[in-house]
Formats: sequence, C-alpha cells, structure tokens
Amino acid sequence: MNEIAKNLSLPALLLDLDAFDHNCKKIAEKANGKTIRIATKSIRSIPVLKRILEYSPVFKGVMCYSLSEAIFLAEQGIADILIGYPCFDPEAHTNIAKLNGEGNQITCMVDSIEQVKQLNEIAIKANGFFIYVLILI
Repeated sequence: MNEIAKNLSLPALLLDLDAFDHNCKKIAEKANGKTIRIATKSIRSIPVLKRILEYSPVFKGVMCYSLSEAIFLAEQGIADILIGYPCFDPEAHTNIAKLNGEGNQITCMVDSIEQVKQLNEIAIKANGFFIYVLILI
C-alpha cells in the first residue's frame, strides 16, 4: 500500500471496492423500501457517486449545496439532483432550466413566494424550460 500511495498525486482516493459494494448492499437492504438520496458533501468523487447510484434503485439522486455544483454534476451525467439550500442566481438558474429541458431533474429549494416568482420568470425566459422546486417550510 505504501508503494502505491507513494506514486499518487494527492489528494487521492484508495477504495476497497469489495468493501464498498458490501456497504452499499447492506444500506440498500436496511432501507426497507425507501429511497436514499446521496449527499455530495460526503462523497466528492463522480465515479463513486455513479457507482452508488447504479448499485440499486434504492439510491435515487444526489443532494448538493450550490447551483454551480448542481450544474457540474448534471454535466457529469448525474440527472436527479436536489439543491439543499435556497439560493438565487439568474444565470445559474437559466442553465438549470435548460439542463432540465434536456431531461435532468434538478430541484431547487425555495423558502419564499418571491423566489418562486423569480424562478418562474427565469423558466419562461429560458424558452419554457422548467425549474423543479421544493418548498422549505
């Protein structure tokens, strides 16, 4: 292991895939029919995120923490994304509307009616593409 690590560019990830898959299996079994959304804050590797999402239908989508991260994840092929906090950036939201129009489901958290109105205006200007919203109560 030390020989392998010595030649790696850091930071790096060394992952025991057998143990990882075993953990995915155990978590999926304990879900009792519920779906699990993966928090990208805990897993910062696209290949690892994709491996989890492909492992079982129990793992459904990711939750991220910014609009730019959501756009990046969609561009990497992750289609079901929840942005965990309300935020507003007209340019980023326009990109998200277009990505949703291409078949992604990027959901934005909102906490005010004003934000819903702003997102609606952006969606209309983005050629009728839409922005999914989840209301934070």
